[in-house]
Amino acid sequence: MKQDTYQVLVASSLDKLNQNQGDLWHSGEVTSDRSQWVPYGGPALTSRQVCYWKVKVKSKDGAESGWSEPARWTMGLLQSSDWSAQWIGLEQAFAWDAPRAVNTRLSARYFRKEASLSKTVKQATVYISGVGLYELSLNGQKVGDAVLAPGPTEFDKRVLYNTYDVTNYLQTGNNAFGVTLGNGRYFAVRVGQPKVPATTHYGYPKMRLQIEVTYTDGTTERIVSDNTWKVTADGPIRTNNEYDGEEYDATRELTN
Repeated sequence: MKQDTYQVLVASSLDKLNQNQGDLWHSGEVTSDRSQWVPYGGPALTSRQVCYWKVKVKSKDGAESGWSEPARWTMGLLQSSDWSAQWIGLEQAFAWDAPRAVNTRLSARYFRKEASLSKTVKQATVYISGVGLYELSLNGQKVGDAVLAPGPTEFDKRVLYNTYDVTNYLQTGNNAFGVTLGNGRYFAVRVGQPKVPATTHYGYPKMRLQIEVTYTDGTTERIVSDNTWKVTADGPIRTNNEYDGEEYDATRELTN
């Protein structure tokens, strides 16, 4: 079956989508063999908005695929005012680091926060960015399967962040949040190298995290990165960068 046309339905709820109500956008039948990168064509969407969608295609001989299984996407934080989390980090090197050597050395940063959730969690979403690279764990479980996240950019112009549904990671009562923060390309350059200016790296690594929790009774709560988080650089990853890999000292592992 070679695609001749497509239709896309986007709805504000799964119920409406199942009733074929594209209250956000109905593309109509579009003559095109395009099967990816079709831009959304409905009204402007808002931060955190959940959109449900499905698609069907038709061939030149009139054979129709039927509607696909429902899928969804969620809008990110579109305004700077949506963020209450702060960028946090350690604005210094330590005795075991060598930030100005020809082969720069800088240890990973480790962040930890405990918080108690007093009610039953209905939905929880985390928005997180680390410059250079982060790994997030909630209650001892790594969140997501990504490594080297987020992707590299020109950090003085643009910083990426990731969004995860973490409902199943949290529990009523005490919760522990942990972030390991590496250097990535934010602090990566061998500043003593010939022809590489000493200002090429962007600074010491930082991270920003915002967890938005909705309880079953409709109330909400946020856990955000701020100056109440514990942080240390004296952990097992003694140095890390994309040129030389990492050095791991298991005698420095952090408990709890």
